[in-house]
Amino acid sequence: MADDQSTASKRKRGVSIRWMLLLTTFAAVSCAALMKPDTYWAPLLTNLSVAAQLAAVVACIFAEKSTRAFAAGFAICNGFFLVAEFVPWVGKPVVRNMLPYVFWSRDSPLLVGEFYSKRAFMGLLVSGFVYGYGGAVLARRLYQRRSDS
Repeated sequence: MADDQSTASKRKRGVSIRWMLLLTTFAAVSCAALMKPDTYWAPLLTNLSVAAQLAAVVACIFAEKSTRAFAAGFAICNGFFLVAEFVPWVGKPVVRNMLPYVFWSRDSPLLVGEFYSKRAFMGLLVSGFVYGYGGAVLARRLYQRRSDS
């Protein structure tokens, strides 16, 4: 018990270089995908999202303690965005509530075109990763708070 407390107190607070590099890489890929939503970004981000979802589900089954809580939070939050992406009767109302009328309506006075719908699709994928990570961190914190008490 004392060893756990001493290692926890030795652990530094703050952000490591590894996390800063991961955050910078994620931001760069996200900006590139949103700036030029070409045909190769959609399959790449979709495959990454599905792979992350499968990894989270496998971790929910085989991991223990706070890792399982982290994976469950990611699986739930990222899964919502995957359902919104692949199931049209769920995804259309979500996109309609997230985006202004001029972007999704066919009767819009602005003929926005396919470029903005591709950008909205990229934004949905990027949002899935961001909300998935946020849900994972929240689930792990809730688990740690529950196990501490």
